Amino acid sequence: MCLYFPIEDQVSKNKDKNQTVTKIIKYDTKSLPENWLIGDSIVTEINRVILQLEQSEASQQNIDKMYENFVSVLKTEMSEKLSSKEIRISNAFNNKARKCKKPWWNSQLTMLWNDVCKVEKNWNKCRLSNKKRELRHIFVQKRKLFDRGVQRSKRQYWHSMQEELINSQGNPKEFWRKIGRMGVGSGVKILFQWRSN
Repeated sequence: MCLYFPIEDQVSKNKDKNQTVTKIIKYDTKSLPENWLIGDSIVTEINRVILQLEQSEASQQNIDKMYENFVSVLKTEMSEKLSSKEIRISNAFNNKARKCKKPWWNSQLTMLWNDVCKVEKNWNKCRLSNKKRELRHIFVQKRKLFDRGVQRSKRQYWHSMQEELINSQGNPKEFWRKIGRMGVGSGVKILFQWRSN
């Protein structure tokens, strides 16, 4: 089990000034130390929070404040005794997880994909039949728009790769380097190594 605590941070290095990066501190709770929540200081802090909760008036504001105090005590204990790592998640405009495996993926496709996901989620959550029919129609339209965008991006990418190959015909070394970058090179290298030995 892992616990997450999100932190919003404005990133100034990026080109897009509206881009935000969510930092999440992930604590590893699979291997808790033996002194977890046992020390005198942590027991005193937890007892203090419980005592304050018992003595306070039963209003939502007081309960929220006590909850924040309790979470603060737990965060302090976790940061002292548990191993943690910081995970950075960019917003949709810079989503490298999708882009790294698909060289034709771009930020416009990311925005279209996020629109499709949002509309599909609304459609799946809807319980009214008339509204659900309308939301399904919107979902189908957004999905078609996304599919057309994917086809256009793939077509443009492969066309540009073909142009690069045609332009590099005079330089065999550059030609084979571009073939290797396309993903065909791994099988070709093994074949060439086998023949050369």
